[in-house]
Amino acid sequence: MRHLLAQESSGNIGSLLLYSLALIVLVVVAYIGVTWIRRQVKGEDGGASEGFTLSDLRRLHKSGQMTDDEYEKAKLLIIGSVKAPAAKKIDKPLPGIEQNKP
Repeated sequence: MRHLLAQESSGNIGSLLLYSLALIVLVVVAYIGVTWIRRQVKGEDGGASEGFTLSDLRRLHKSGQMTDDEYEKAKLLIIGSVKAPAAKKIDKPLPGIEQNKP
């Protein structure tokens, strides 16, 4: 009888260890997957930036790499590209808020 109890208890421990190992592997794989997805969403691929900023333009203009005319045209393009999406957001009413227009 003791021999049967010893075999049954060692079988339980073995299956418990197997399930624990499987759970640990599952958690590690899930962590790696979530980390990869976050990097894809954030765009942390180390690629080039999307374009020039106003600071970049000022620096190029002050160093003489851009003429006054080029600087003004580029500045207007950047400002226009920022204003267009901002204007669309302003025109859309917020949910649940009534707008009083005259």
